[in-house]
Amino acid sequence: MELSLRERDRVSVLRQVSEGVLTGAAGAARHGVTPRHFRRLLRRFEAEGDAAAVHGLKGRPSNRSLPAAVRELALSVAADPLYADFGPTLLAEHLGRRWANRDSGTAPRTRGWRRGRRGARR
Repeated sequence: MELSLRERDRVSVLRQVSEGVLTGAAGAARHGVTPRHFRRLLRRFEAEGDAAAVHGLKGRPSNRSLPAAVRELALSVAADPLYADFGPTLLAEHLGRRWANRDSGTAPRTRGWRRGRRGARR
């Protein structure tokens, strides 16, 4: 698993604390967490190694994401010329009325931009 710069910094500080170069309080202050939380991170680091610096859900799909079939249906409907001039909020309202979709208001915006449907309005 590839570590981000922030995660690598965290691993570096955890190593320094486990080797006795830094104190736990100094390591906690360096990362802006409480000493208690830092001790928990240190225990996890000693048990799991570098993977302790990575969030446990990194790389996994969100529990709030829509099923792929529903997402594709919404994107195909949004591509209809009837909805071409709709903003993301209005599009979400119309999709919600038409299919009783429990989608959040921001989802069409993020999906539309990922698929290249809309550009920034600046």
